[in-house]
Amino acid sequence: HKEWPLNANVLDEVLKPLRMVERDALWTTYISGNAIANDYLMELVEWGHSVSDDVVAHLDKDMLILICRQLIWTLTTTNLALRDKTTHALVNLLRNQQNCLLQCINDYYNVDDDYIVERLFAVAFGCCTGNQSKEYVASVAQTTYNCLFKDGEPRENILVRDYGKCIIDYALYLDCQVDIDMKNV
Repeated sequence: HKEWPLNANVLDEVLKPLRMVERDALWTTYISGNAIANDYLMELVEWGHSVSDDVVAHLDKDMLILICRQLIWTLTTTNLALRDKTTHALVNLLRNQQNCLLQCINDYYNVDDDYIVERLFAVAFGCCTGNQSKEYVASVAQTTYNCLFKDGEPRENILVRDYGKCIIDYALYLDCQVDIDMKNV
């Protein structure tokens, strides 16, 4: 709940400034090895995976961001099934929520955890192909380019770069109007 004093914003404030090794010791090992935490997260993931577009459309946008923050931090888990289902849940929640997806990209593209960044751009690509609105795809592609490629020094992680390139290639395939220098991609 957005009024709850220990909501996902607090989790975000605690985890984001930590180095990955500190975050893994505090958070990742906990959610990967604690059955109660895993059950809670799986329940949220299952809801996010199955919720209808109508329900998502009527969610308060601040609440949707809180849900997405919790799910994004869940991507650090070493439980591959949970990470995969979380990825699918995020696509389901964000495929028609352009502003929320863009906020998530801008908030997490530079986190020092490749599991999060890889899956974030996998989610963005899944949202683009699941939405197919030119405006939606163009804005995600432009944001992806600005975050990953614009400065000519993309992340070393090949999957991050590949998902980013797929988003941009898809936007170009749809003939979206984007300001992209393909030499940087």
